[in-house]
Amino acid sequence: MELGTFGAILSFALEFEGNITAFFSAAADAAGKGDAAELFADLAKAGDKRLKAIERTRRENVAEMILEPISGFQSEDYALDVELPAGAPATALVAQAAGIEKTAAAYYTTASEKVSVPEVARILKKMAQQHAAQLETLEELG
Repeated sequence: MELGTFGAILSFALEFEGNITAFFSAAADAAGKGDAAELFADLAKAGDKRLKAIERTRRENVAEMILEPISGFQSEDYALDVELPAGAPATALVAQAAGIEKTAAAYYTTASEKVSVPEVARILKKMAQQHAAQLETLEELG
């Protein structure tokens, strides 16, 4: 799907972040107890906060949504593997989560460069940084 408008970028971000948050919630349950389960629960909470921020950003910047077209930005470039493998050990979930975080950081970085509304670009860049930091945490755990 072409992410050719400000509204499309934020709509995709809502779905994207929702999928990531659902993965982390399911991974926390699947991991049972331990460091990985705690980390996944924390990452799900962080995702909930980002979802709220995206919804607020979309709501507060409705007027800017109809302005400038955006080109060269495709949702297919940011496909996520959020299917939880049955019976996967925590180490496999951590590796899968790291891939998700890498994709998320790339999406938000590119999105922040594509939007022309400075406040929205700043918010998207901050989300990219959060996902990059979460990736580092996962890599330390893994």
